[in-house]
Amino acid sequence: HARVPGPIEPPPPPETPSRGDVSRALGERAADVRACAVPSAAGGQVTVSVTFLSSGAVQRVTMTATTLPASVQSCIAQAVMKARVPPFRASTFNVNFPFRY
Repeated sequence: HARVPGPIEPPPPPETPSRGDVSRALGERAADVRACAVPSAAGGQVTVSVTFLSSGAVQRVTMTATTLPASVQSCIAQAVMKARVPPFRASTFNVNFPFRY
C-alpha cells in the first residue's frame, strides 16, 4: 500500500524576526513618522527603541535623548506602534531603529 502523506506541517516560526522583516515593518511607518515632525524640526533624526511581542505586534516604543516636543514624540510612538512583523518564537524582540524626519 502506498503511504498517503499527512498534511504538511508549516515550518516553525523563527526564533526572532529577520532583519529584513524588521526593516520592512518599520520602514513602512517612515512616512507617518515624517508627518509628525514640526517644520522647525524637519531634517532631524530620532532613534526609536521598539519592543515586538511574539505575535509580531509592537508592545512598547521609546525614544532616548531627543529634544522633540512631547506631542511630536507621542505622534511618532503612535505611528511606530502600528508596525507588525511576522510571528516569532522568542517572547519579545527589541530593536533600535533610526527615523529621519
